[in-house]
Amino acid sequence: MVGYDVVTNRPKVAAYRAPGGPIAEFAVESVIDEIAGKIGMSPIELRLKNAAKQGTKAAYGPKFGPVGLVETLEAAKAHAHWRTPLAKNQGRGSPAASGSTSAARRPCRCR
Repeated sequence: MVGYDVVTNRPKVAAYRAPGGPIAEFAVESVIDEIAGKIGMSPIELRLKNAAKQGTKAAYGPKFGPVGLVETLEAAKAHAHWRTPLAKNQGRGSPAASGSTSAARRPCRCR
C-alpha cells in the first residue's frame, strides 16, 4: 500500500471543538473574579451587569436570540450554596463559565 501527502496552501475545513477552550475559560473567569474583588463587587453582580441578553448585538454583527445567562446567574445567586461561607482553600464555580447559558432553561438543581 502506498500513501501520498499532498501539501496545499489552503486551510483544512472541519469541525473544531475548541480543545483549549476550558483552559482559556478558566483564565477568563478567574480574571473576572479578581476584577470583581478589586472593585468590591460580587462576582455574580459583575457578570449580571455585563451579561448579554436577547437583542444584544454580537461583536460580529447580528443580535442574539434567547441567551438565558441572566436567568442562570439569578438562579445561582438565589441558591443557598452561593451564600454558604467558604473555608480556607475553597472556591465556587461560576455559572457563566464555558458559555453555560443553556442551563437557564432548567432551574438550578444543585444540592
